[in-house]
Amino acid sequence: MERLGQSRAGAPNSVRLAGGAARSKVWPQMFADVLGLLVETIAVNETGALGCAITVTSLLGNYITLQDAA
Repeated sequence: MERLGQSRAGAPNSVRLAGGAARSKVWPQMFADVLGLLVETIAVNETGALGCAITVTSLLGNYITLQDAA
C-alpha cells in the first residue's frame, strides 16, 4: 500500500477487490479491517478479458477514450 500510495497525489478513499477473494464474504471485510479503507468488490469475473475488450474497441475507433469505452 505504501508503494501504491507513492504513485498517487493523495491517499485513497477505497480499494477495489476482484477475483475469487471478491466473491467471499470474509476476505473483503478482512482487507477493509487491515487497510482501514472501504473495500469495493468487482462483479466482473474476467477482469483481464474485459480490459482487453475495452482497449481494443477504443483502439478500433469505436470510442474516443478508454473511459468512454469502459
